[in-house]
Amino acid sequence: MQWDSTSLEEKFSIRIRKGTEFASDLPSLLKNLDNVELSNNIPANKLIEHSGEALYKQVVKEQYNTVKEDLGAHTFYINKEKSDIMIGRNLPPPIIAEIVNCTSKSDKSIIKKANHYIKSGADIIDLGCVSNKPNPLRIKEIIQILRENSNTLLSIDSMDSSEILAAIDVN
Repeated sequence: MQWDSTSLEEKFSIRIRKGTEFASDLPSLLKNLDNVELSNNIPANKLIEHSGEALYKQVVKEQYNTVKEDLGAHTFYINKEKSDIMIGRNLPPPIIAEIVNCTSKSDKSIIKKANHYIKSGADIIDLGCVSNKPNPLRIKEIIQILRENSNTLLSIDSMDSSEILAAIDVN
């Protein structure tokens, strides 16, 4: 329910805070009640989500700082020259978002989809090719277009060696 309890709180001189949007979220609220500052206008379940996100980001940052000091066989950068994305046992996996059948899409559509994925948290944009319709020249074009518009890591999803080699040629 979208409302602000501030005016009611002032009128009756009693603290009024918003609970959860759904009754099914009440057990989660009750478990986290000591860790959340309830609000007059933000539902409690949203506050719990935000506090959980902040805690998660803090834990991940600490893990990254720890593993950077101990790079080895089990922890490594995907491409240290272009990105700080790492793979390791105690790290979350990178988020890979695929642009399906990209060789049959317009440049504008590809850029729009890639930007959406990047804004949504993708670490790597995967170029999904069309099965049994190899188009290595289009792969080169797409890679160049995406590189002009972002510095996100790219991967290619193809079983065709000519498309894979085209992607390698563009570097």
